[in-house]
Parts: sequence; structure tokens; C-alpha cells
Amino acid sequence: MNYTIYDITGNMVDSYSEEREALGALEGIVGCDPEAAHEYALITEDDYGMPVGKAIIGSDIIQDDYALAKEVMMAEPRQIAS
Repeated sequence: MNYTIYDITGNMVDSYSEEREALGALEGIVGCDPEAAHEYALITEDDYGMPVGKAIIGSDIIQDDYALAKEVMMAEPRQIAS
């Protein structure tokens, strides 16, 4: 499998052989410019360059991070300093 990040115009930004590395790179792009997150996508491709599965859009990562942060905040009791 190959994991490729594309921008909104279809230009390849970078390509990775490891999914974790590709996700980290997409998170880095999104972290630098959250307002442009929707302009980047991570596509999994087979050995022939054909897309496999659903693309991960940069804005999906922001939403997932927000949902995870909210879940953690709700699960962990907070202590209020006096």
C-alpha cells in the first residue's frame, strides 16, 4: 500500500509507505494551517496506484481531535484549585 497526500487541486504533496507516517504528516499540515484543512486529503492506494477505501480529509482530523479532547475532558474529573 501507498499513502499519498494530495491538495485540493490534485497535486501530490507527499507519499509514504507507512500509514502512521502519512497520518502524522497530514496532522502536521493541518496543525500549521487549520483553516486550510479541508484542502488536503490522504488517499490510500494499492500497488497499482488505484484508490482503496475512503479518503481522509484534513478537516476530519480536526473534528476527530476535537471529539477526542471533549471525550477525555468529560471522562476525567477536574479538581478546582482553591
